[in-house]
Amino acid sequence: MSNSVQRSGSLQYTLTCLACGTNASRSRARFCSTCGYSLSGDYTPTALLQASYHQRRMATLGASVNSEPAALMISRQNNLTAGAFAFVTFSVVPFLGVLFCPFALLLGICSWLQLVRHPNPVRTVRPAIAVALAIVISGVQLSLWWMLVNVTTMGGPG
Repeated sequence: MSNSVQRSGSLQYTLTCLACGTNASRSRARFCSTCGYSLSGDYTPTALLQASYHQRRMATLGASVNSEPAALMISRQNNLTAGAFAFVTFSVVPFLGVLFCPFALLLGICSWLQLVRHPNPVRTVRPAIAVALAIVISGVQLSLWWMLVNVTTMGGPG
């Protein structure tokens, strides 16, 4: 622990983190508020590495979730809409996605009906987008299955 004495009329002790060099915000602090390193411990060769990991973790925890494009479409207020988008995401998988398309369509329609019963001007677009995507992806999936079944008979001798 590093104590520095300031001479501004009275003695005052300031705790300084040995890993990152930040002054403690409280006189009774046990851990650094910036990097999380113990203020009472001695400096070890791994202190700087541990401090950098903690700083990175804090930066990712504080990052805004809304900055991701996929997070913009997921509704945190309406679970039906969030479920519909989850099923729409799973339905994109070729050939297997046809199993998720009906559930995406069903949850999208249910969230749209819930919106009709309980109008909310903020959440009007997302259920409609979920239903539209479910219909489009269902059409693509069905056409893929149609091609898979009929590919043998299309080019055969006849």
